Amino acid sequence: MACAAVEGLSRSLAAELGPHGIRVVCLRSMGSPDAPSVAGVWELRAGRTTSSREGYDAGQTQRSATDLVDARARLTLLGRLPMLTEVGNVAALL
Repeated sequence: MACAAVEGLSRSLAAELGPHGIRVVCLRSMGSPDAPSVAGVWELRAGRTTSSREGYDAGQTQRSATDLVDARARLTLLGRLPMLTEVGNVAALL
């Protein structure tokens, strides 16, 4: 929810400040396949938690997490998720 709030604020600022020549950019690195915290997040989104190990199948979680990453990647123009270095390069450029 916090990321959605930041994105919403960025859009609002862009709409308000755009006519004055001020550009607003929102970079979101969450979801990058090489981000350290992404594996745990994808497990949670796949319906698996680390606190509940009963009936836990690591292979199933990996497949589910991979399916989620693939589905999200298909929604991008590149057809893949950006790497953290790519996000960093854009931030440095801006």
